[in-house]
Amino acid sequence: MNKALIPILLLVFSGCSTQYPTTTFWINNNTEKTVNIKASLFIDSLPPPHIQDVFFTIKPEDSVLFRQSTFNKQGNPAKIFKEMKFVPVDKQMNRPTDSLNWIKSTDSKGKPKYNFYIYPKEKVDGIE
Repeated sequence: MNKALIPILLLVFSGCSTQYPTTTFWINNNTEKTVNIKASLFIDSLPPPHIQDVFFTIKPEDSVLFRQSTFNKQGNPAKIFKEMKFVPVDKQMNRPTDSLNWIKSTDSKGKPKYNFYIYPKEKVDGIE
């Protein structure tokens, strides 16, 4: 009985795991101002699923690793958080809730990477 139970349990648990790649999410401060950010992330890796607030500061012309997690390749990067607030606030800032503002690429290991630029690159570069 025990010998038959072990392979069945292995099949059940291996079939439940997702095979999504580890994905990184970066926020790029492409301005000359320091920006403070409060983000409310959806955390579902540890039961029960919950929302966790994260605070960080990004210096001018710098970037920060916002999150690293497994992520469905067809997923919406704007859905990894409930809300994101910037200080100081400017109406010309990109909206992190718009999935088109998350630029997808791959890192040096071939894993998915998303970049969010606080301001539209054209406005910062002077090209409108």
